[in-house]
Amino acid sequence: MLTVSEAAVKYLSGIVSSQSKGTKIRVFVEHPGTEDADCGVALCPPNLYDAADINVSLPGLDIVVDPVSAPYLEHAVIGYKNETLTVTPVCSQINGNLPLTYTWEIGQEVYSHE
Repeated sequence: MLTVSEAAVKYLSGIVSSQSKGTKIRVFVEHPGTEDADCGVALCPPNLYDAADINVSLPGLDIVVDPVSAPYLEHAVIGYKNETLTVTPVCSQINGNLPLTYTWEIGQEVYSHE
């Protein structure tokens, strides 16, 4: 479904490990298929899982994706970029008419569109 670099897995698993047991990473698309589409990543505690969610299990990290977002994240890449003192994972949607790249910092709630 999506590709996550080893560096991104390491970074995200470090964040998840400091959360309550069973917390996963949720990857989603808001307003999919429109020019207002937005890619996002959030911490997902166990009480927010949905039975319809798609689970992507990686060594050391579990990711959940809702079924509406899943087709728009096909072939998406979550990478890890370390620039100066800022560490940001990067998500790129490449399966759609409007390519998207968004950058975020988990925990500090800083989002930007490139």
